[in-house]
Amino acid sequence: MSVEKSWKFTDSSNKNIFIFIIIIVGFLVRIPFLHQPMAYDESFTYMIYVNDEFSQLFHYTAPNNHILHTLCVKFVTSILTAEPWVIRIPAFLAGLGCIPLTFLTCNKMFGKKYGFWAATGAAIHPYLIYYSVDARGYSMMVLFCLGSLFYTLKVLEELNSKNITLLALSSSLALYTIPSALFFLFGLYVWLLTIVLKRKERISQSLKYYFISAGLTSLFTILLYAPVFWFSGGTEMITNNRYVKAMPWEDFIEKLPGHLRQTWFYFNWQIPFAIQVLFIVLICLGFWQLWKEKSWSKIIFLPMILLCSSIIFFLKQKIPYARTWIFFIPIFLIFLDYSLTFQLSKLNKKHCGLISVILINIELAFIFQVVKTNPFYTQREFPEVDIVAKSLITQMYKGENIVMQRSYWIPMKYYIWYYKTYEGLSMRIPSEGQKLKDYYVVNIDDSEDVKKTKETQLIFTYKSIQVYKGRHVNRGFN
Repeated sequence: MSVEKSWKFTDSSNKNIFIFIIIIVGFLVRIPFLHQPMAYDESFTYMIYVNDEFSQLFHYTAPNNHILHTLCVKFVTSILTAEPWVIRIPAFLAGLGCIPLTFLTCNKMFGKKYGFWAATGAAIHPYLIYYSVDARGYSMMVLFCLGSLFYTLKVLEELNSKNITLLALSSSLALYTIPSALFFLFGLYVWLLTIVLKRKERISQSLKYYFISAGLTSLFTILLYAPVFWFSGGTEMITNNRYVKAMPWEDFIEKLPGHLRQTWFYFNWQIPFAIQVLFIVLICLGFWQLWKEKSWSKIIFLPMILLCSSIIFFLKQKIPYARTWIFFIPIFLIFLDYSLTFQLSKLNKKHCGLISVILINIELAFIFQVVKTNPFYTQREFPEVDIVAKSLITQMYKGENIVMQRSYWIPMKYYIWYYKTYEGLSMRIPSEGQKLKDYYVVNIDDSEDVKKTKETQLIFTYKSIQVYKGRHVNRGFN
């Protein structure tokens, strides 16, 4: 039985309704997590790059500055406030945008009856949810990588200057958000060139448009990064910072297995093992079907992206963060959608509907479990920071300092600033002649990094947090 006969509910008259419902599901499952305490990287982005003079937006002191995302955060916080949920709006909207774009891309790659399962996966995948409510540029990078793939498929369908320009623009915006989008885009452009050469139709014109697109991508990217090069003193901070410098080959090989395990863990985070196995089987079945159909361009797509990403990975000889590869998740979902939809198409209408209902109920149960358990809270380095900061600020005198482990001080600094700025809380003013020699020591998990002296006294505790007051010699901030 054909896909057209079995998937009646995906007729064009109902398509927009189902996509709208999936987007609403993605919206509702993300909303509860928008108000979580600020994490280190989110706080760093805001306090170092956004909450400063304009030039700091383009100052690439660390890969933490996802330039396009930083600019968007500056825009929304200038209009609204700098509350955590406001700071997360750009990442949130980009994450929502990935849902319909995943559908459209799958639809364009495999046909008009495909894409609903992929969009559903994009709506409820825990790792995509997490970076939709984390004020970083990862959801934005995924959005533009998907956009680049979509317009690549449009170029293969209709070769014209509009599609070429939109492909170049989407690619350059992905790079402008996070330079590591190059892993995906390199593979995408190599795949496009392979298809152009294989077709042998109007090859000279196709090659001309291909190199125009690659040239425009380079030009747009250079123009976008021009202020970054200017304010950062050249390209060194982007191309040769400590996070991208090559590491010794022995260290690279030693850490590679752990990196692959960690990446696999996050890609399958919160997903039951049985479901992981089912996904692998379905993707393999999908490739087997593509092989039988001799759909070579689709067969080589995923291997080409993996191969080209691996080439850059090994040439750079640097272990990145596992989240660098997040763009692979919607790609896997697209191929999973193709296989699942095709397998369902071989069933009669009754069985197809029954299995679809079972799958939808499993997804709803999964969503409920994620929202109920809130696994994202434990991913925060210092989830109690807002409570501790609010308590401290009402007890401290002006001029007193806070000292704590280095990895937690930026979120604390954000919340001290936030409560002073938006809730009107202020530190007490010392009486005349009072000497301010005391420090507030925030110790997390009884760390040995914070050493207490005989003059240090415990003030209060909260979960794994101990707050002391006393003389201390470690650095702090006012």
